[in-house]
Amino acid sequence: MKSKLIGYGKEILTEQINHWILFPLVLTVMGLVKELTGLHEPDVAIWCVCSIFPLIFFIMRCKIKRFYIFVLSHMAMVGLVFGLNCISPSFQGGICVCAVFVYAAVSLYMLVKEAPYTEPIPLIVGVLISAGAIFLQHYQGTDSWDLYYSFTLIGVIALYFISVYLRHYLDFLVVNQSSAGYLPASEMFRSGFGMTLKFTFLGIIVMIFSTQFEWLSFILNYVKNAIVGFLRMLLSNLPKGTDENIQRGIGIPSNDISIKDMIPEMKEPFWLWEYIWYLLVFVFLILFAKLMIRLLVFLWNYFIRYGSSPNISMKDEDAFDLRERCELEKNPEKKKQKLLGFLSYRERIRKLYKRKLLSASIQMQENDRNRLAYNTAREWEEKLHVEGMAGLYERARYTEHELTGADVQKMKEILK
Repeated sequence: MKSKLIGYGKEILTEQINHWILFPLVLTVMGLVKELTGLHEPDVAIWCVCSIFPLIFFIMRCKIKRFYIFVLSHMAMVGLVFGLNCISPSFQGGICVCAVFVYAAVSLYMLVKEAPYTEPIPLIVGVLISAGAIFLQHYQGTDSWDLYYSFTLIGVIALYFISVYLRHYLDFLVVNQSSAGYLPASEMFRSGFGMTLKFTFLGIIVMIFSTQFEWLSFILNYVKNAIVGFLRMLLSNLPKGTDENIQRGIGIPSNDISIKDMIPEMKEPFWLWEYIWYLLVFVFLILFAKLMIRLLVFLWNYFIRYGSSPNISMKDEDAFDLRERCELEKNPEKKKQKLLGFLSYRERIRKLYKRKLLSASIQMQENDRNRLAYNTAREWEEKLHVEGMAGLYERARYTEHELTGADVQKMKEILK
């Protein structure tokens, strides 16, 4: 199986993991407004519909090369969902509008930062979100939606295990493909992925049974009867009436006990909790507004500077110069300058070099394509017969010499 397809599968899994990690927060919002909206049960179907949005935006990032078309397509997607909600306003439609707006903003940010794949939310963060959301749900007096939180978290954990395997498999191929003579990549993937699915499925079964106390009580009833029958056989010579005493002495709870009986009754909350809740909502709104303002300012500056660029291509994760990342000493000032000087003349020359390698890799042989991340600029200049490319690239990559727009234009003419 091609590593590119596996990379796409990993990206889809990661997006779905991040999507469903946020579902407990949506559940909590549904619980807060259920009296106003008339929702007696959470609407899981609407969140399933929203899970299509990250997939659509990922396809846009892969297929659309021009920046202004990319921005317009995202705005059209947000406008379409918003327009449908305006035609028939509803609480579920509001959730869709919020989801598509957030995913569109994240997709634009990823393109500007040239991040080809989504970073997964850490699993511990998902567990904390679920625990905090269910606490707020019980605090509001809704204790009948616990299974939605449990099954969502179990599903997220299952997808997370599979995505971890895919990520490590791809990392293994990148590291060892150039050094090993032959790698049975397909056989390795099938054997490892099959084992991962088996253990993941087994873990899901165990976690589902551990959360269903009513199912377990039905099973434990047979265990109780078997133990009582065994004790009756051992103590059959005792006086009459011992069987009832045995059952009474074992102390096994009856089948009529449910989860609701184990949870204490809700009381009037302490006044301090209400003020803390309002404070948390206020802080969240301030942080969200600050994030949106910074994102809009960043996008505006980027569009003003480089909106006229003819092409914006994604950076292939497996096809870039590894030495772009490797430095003997980490310089915080240099990192700061890199962030502030985004797409300077120096960066544009390096991008032209990478773009040339990516476009040339389509017609390369398999051996040359595997060496794409390891050959030097001089070696690629000789292989591609592009005289002068290595000199400009090395000036931009390894020296502190000032570069101008004329250097960028010269690099473009060399790479024609």
